[in-house]
Amino acid sequence: MTATISTEAYAPFGAFRTWYRITGSLDSPRLPLVVAHGGPGCTHDYVDSFKEIA
Repeated sequence: MTATISTEAYAPFGAFRTWYRITGSLDSPRLPLVVAHGGPGCTHDYVDSFKEIA
């Protein structure tokens, strides 16, 4: 099994910034899957399970 590429960075938004992670390659012929976190008060643990299908 090969390692999956993972990139983390911040996107600026006015005076703030939003963290994001890209799992896999943007050059892939497969369609991207965008997963958004539920927001304050909601854990982010469930989002990690989606990286398995990247």
